Amino acid sequence: MSEAEKYFWIGVAALVLLLDLRAFISLFRTRKTIGEKAAWVIGLFFFPAFGLVIWGIAGGEKD
Repeated sequence: MSEAEKYFWIGVAALVLLLDLRAFISLFRTRKTIGEKAAWVIGLFFFPAFGLVIWGIAGGEKD
């Protein structure tokens, strides 16, 4: 793996981490029940990239 590839994947991991953090903050500001929040936290924790996609489609507050 070249040096550029390493930096690329570090950047991707950092971006996913920041987006997960934003999703967690957004999650705790919603009016969902404790059980729903717990399920989302577990999903986002164990499946960070896939969980973000699902959170974006189904989980966020709709205004």
